[in-house]
Amino acid sequence: MCNPVLEKKTYVEWCIYCIVLFVLFASNLGAQEPVIAKITVSVTVGSPQAPSIPQSWIDDFFEAIDPNYKITSTSDYDGDGQFDYFEYYAGTDPTNGASGLKIVESTLSGNDAVITWTSTESTDPEPRKYRIFRSGPEALGILSASDATIEGLSSDSNITSLELNGQLEINSGGEVTTYIDSNVKNNFPLFYRVFLSKPEPQTP
Repeated sequence: MCNPVLEKKTYVEWCIYCIVLFVLFASNLGAQEPVIAKITVSVTVGSPQAPSIPQSWIDDFFEAIDPNYKITSTSDYDGDGQFDYFEYYAGTDPTNGASGLKIVESTLSGNDAVITWTSTESTDPEPRKYRIFRSGPEALGILSASDATIEGLSSDSNITSLELNGQLEINSGGEVTTYIDSNVKNNFPLFYRVFLSKPEPQTP
């Protein structure tokens, strides 16, 4: 049985920021297989500065416990594998290792795939929105690429951009957000990738 895997990249060669949840959801004769969840945060090589984060946000979390703490592009105060600045954009608590953007459940309900991840009711700096993409095994390499972007996947004919009520961007559902992909059991195995599409990280 596979447990969710959290991966943090430090100095990597990608110049585009992406905050990603990647879910592997498969079924064999109707039985759910292990789920793999991955969060990847990529940063520009050697950048010494953190993205623009309001001082008020930093003070809210660190003033009482570590007033001299400095956020950098790779700092991770609570050691949960998610950079401090990433937690600002995700709306999670950078001082609490249990608070983070992660898959909490994936199930097969009848013919439907149901995927649930942690989200937030916070609107600072703006309400959170997500994009979900799906592929079969033949396009898994494209879907799971570490440098994949929302724009790239949206334009790839091998990838399906999933919608909710006719909208590509899915609003945060509060503390958790759930997406139901209906009537897909007979098409398994299927693979899903969930992006935090808004707010977008600022370049360091």
